[in-house]
Amino acid sequence: MSNVSSEASIGTRLKVWFDGIPFATRSILALCSGIYLMGILIGFDNMGSVCIQPSSVVKNLEVYRVFTAVVFHVGLLHIFFNMLAFVPIGGTLERTLGTVMFGYLILVIVVMSSFFSISMAHLLLYTGIYPRAMVECTIGFSGVIFGLVVVNTQLSGASHYSIFGFFEVPAKFYAWVLLLFWQLLLPGVSFIGHLSGILVGQLYVWGLLTWLMLSNDFVNKIERSFACGICLRQPNFVLTSAAGPQLPTQQPGGSGSGGSGGFAGMWRSLQGWSPLRSGPEPFDGQSRTVGGDAAGPSLPWAGPGAAAPAVPQSKPSPPKPNGKDPATFQTPGGGVTAFTGKANFIGDPGTDPEGPSVPSAAGGGREEVLLEMGFHPESVKAALEASGGDLDQAANILSQK
Repeated sequence: MSNVSSEASIGTRLKVWFDGIPFATRSILALCSGIYLMGILIGFDNMGSVCIQPSSVVKNLEVYRVFTAVVFHVGLLHIFFNMLAFVPIGGTLERTLGTVMFGYLILVIVVMSSFFSISMAHLLLYTGIYPRAMVECTIGFSGVIFGLVVVNTQLSGASHYSIFGFFEVPAKFYAWVLLLFWQLLLPGVSFIGHLSGILVGQLYVWGLLTWLMLSNDFVNKIERSFACGICLRQPNFVLTSAAGPQLPTQQPGGSGSGGSGGFAGMWRSLQGWSPLRSGPEPFDGQSRTVGGDAAGPSLPWAGPGAAAPAVPQSKPSPPKPNGKDPATFQTPGGGVTAFTGKANFIGDPGTDPEGPSVPSAAGGGREEVLLEMGFHPESVKAALEASGGDLDQAANILSQK
């Protein structure tokens, strides 16, 4: 009986842990683990056909390898340590950037690191330094993890990092020291693959990939789309903040060209060899899990000793004639949202007195409020008609679908 209770307890703890992982991070964990288990079941072990092999990608145009290489792993320890490193870093970044932007960042790192890896292999071939680089295989998610380590280091604001408790290094050298440490510890790992991931992450935090990134407006459109509305109802899907995360590679409302972005921004960054600093500080703002609390990771708002921006206090909305506030309702994720004429986060009943105005919940504003939550326009109209224009009832109807 005690064994049954122990197993149930372990299973419950695993479920709680898995349910607490943000949507994109959990999806990648499930994808890599599922592919590994499926390979065991069907006996697939031809890793040479799915890895990044520069000669095959270039000569045979096997571009699919760029995407298959990151989700396949060659052994249990390989996938275990990769996912063990990825989940905490990925979860932190996804909660900060939002699910859509984090997923796109993963895609950029995958494609760009593969490009760098193939380019370096050609360089080593033509210079005669290491011609075998063209036929060597790179496989696994570790290259992406090294890129995320660079971004996470920038976000954390820490001055030093510990290398497995052996010694500490300055934060700006952490990824590079980790690269050398792993290469000495495990000489068989792909140095070029890990180095490529670090280079992409470094370009990202320096603001040199602005021209590749999505604008805040486009991210908001994706989150309002019908397809994303389905994902938004999933547990721990993280929305971007009302103002959008201010990243070194993303300008608010911009399209990635002009201003501080695009190639002009790249040139200014190269001239100063430093991250873009125009406008707000990098990574200003944070994201929120649908139905979650206001807690979020610490961001580098300012230098050591500086205080974080003050969080505006909530103001109670005025009472309604019928004794019920039609602009307050339950979200699909379980959080309570109050629309009082100001922009506020989903899951936060307070409002930002300095925030940008949004349409009132009265009249046509009710439809816009529901559309902001990611519901389909036709479903919104039908729900409003069925509820007689009551926003509370309409939201409940849509949540039950």
